[in-house]
Amino acid sequence: MTRMHASLEHLTYDAPAADLWPGVEARLQPGGRSASRETLALALIVPAALAWRALQVSFDLPLPVWNVIVPLAAGVIVLRWLAGDPLAISASTPELHQEGA
Repeated sequence: MTRMHASLEHLTYDAPAADLWPGVEARLQPGGRSASRETLALALIVPAALAWRALQVSFDLPLPVWNVIVPLAAGVIVLRWLAGDPLAISASTPELHQEGA
């Protein structure tokens, strides 16, 4: 570990040719889309959970597994909706040209 730290201290790093932060900062919006998505998701989850509980009480579902699978599937769908596709890479054409892709 000591040798690794000593080796890292001797490395030199080249500064990037262009400062990309001003462009990124300009595209960031305060209280952006994710905050509103989370609020909407919470606003939808509570009534959906209450409706599901009312259905459980009102109808005797033949399989108790439905009491686990349906809420779990709904939770996965909501989390996927909130987070989006974690493996998706999106970039505009100018960004791709700027990066040299």
